[in-house]
Amino acid sequence: MKIMVVDDELISRKKLVSILSDKGAIVECEGGDQALEEYEKAWKENTPFELITLDIYMPDKSGLDVLPIIREIESKYRRPEQKKCVITMITSDREYSTIVGAIQNECNDYLSKPFEKDFVLSRFEEWMAD
Repeated sequence: MKIMVVDDELISRKKLVSILSDKGAIVECEGGDQALEEYEKAWKENTPFELITLDIYMPDKSGLDVLPIIREIESKYRRPEQKKCVITMITSDREYSTIVGAIQNECNDYLSKPFEKDFVLSRFEEWMAD
């Protein structure tokens, strides 16, 4: 499985990488622009990502900006609905409007910081079961 972890906070990014490290090959990105470059590159190499954890608040491009672009790229490459990348938004923001915005942009799940290993792994099992 190919996984991308996108978070500008080094500690959160490394924690997610550690938690998911035995689930597949992981690419780390510290911002939205880098994540989009890696996502497009993966498609051009015919090795698309299957799971992305995407921080909502980042300085260059927010996760809410990146999410619809990723979905557009999937459409461009005609990725079938059932094979779309599982995208989980991650943030410390617990505002209802933020959660709704992420869901409206077709995220699959939403995790609040701080997160615990067992909880992330249980969510991972659900993400991959779909």
